[in-house]
Amino acid sequence: MRSVIAAEVQPAFAELTERNAALNGIGADRFRVYAGDILADSGMRAALGTNFDIVLANIVADVILPLAPLSREFLAPGGTFVTSGIIEGRQDEIEAALDEVNVERLAQYIKRYSHGTQFIMITHRRGTMAAADRLYGVTMPEHGISKVLMLNINDISKKEGEDWDGIFG
Repeated sequence: MRSVIAAEVQPAFAELTERNAALNGIGADRFRVYAGDILADSGMRAALGTNFDIVLANIVADVILPLAPLSREFLAPGGTFVTSGIIEGRQDEIEAALDEVNVERLAQYIKRYSHGTQFIMITHRRGTMAAADRLYGVTMPEHGISKVLMLNINDISKKEGEDWDGIFG
């Protein structure tokens, strides 16, 4: 049996949501609402659970932006994060935040399967490049002449006294 778990910041609205579900024939055995701040309360996030096929955020962009990176905690592999309630003109901000989440998921996928599979990625995204063992670039030192550059990430090491967190840190 499928069920729904919801989160609401305002306790009064959480109760109202449960009553509304009951009025529509959806009982507590299939629908549960938690009241609290999902962004600030890691205990609440743990109580909500993980491995959801769909996570829906019907809230304003100012909440979706910090929620986007947390969405991975809730989603099952291949799950979908759906957003709505975004005021016109803020779509690009939300898309950029979700792009970063998806780039991280792609990087994890590449790392997991790179031992038995070769990947060629054409990208400008730092998160994707950070998952690579080698980076290639093409430069044109002279008009009409291209030169391929290769950087083996494993050959880069931090020297004593250097203060850096890697090439993408």
